[in-house]
Amino acid sequence: MAPSTAQGRMIPIRVYSTEFEAQNAKAALEIFGVECTISGDSAIRLLVPEAEAALANYALRTEVIPDSEEG
Repeated sequence: MAPSTAQGRMIPIRVYSTEFEAQNAKAALEIFGVECTISGDSAIRLLVPEAEAALANYALRTEVIPDSEEG
């Protein structure tokens, strides 16, 4: 059974070969406010809530940085 959060079932959107790559992607998603987690040993999966998968994929495909609230 897939893990879940208050936002719903967590699904894998990317698979990485190194922890470093996965952590970089996780940090990028957190900037966009996307909840995510890393799972796996040899194949490291980046999991996001199913409802945020489209936003997460968009964020990882672009170099757009969200507007800062500070200004």
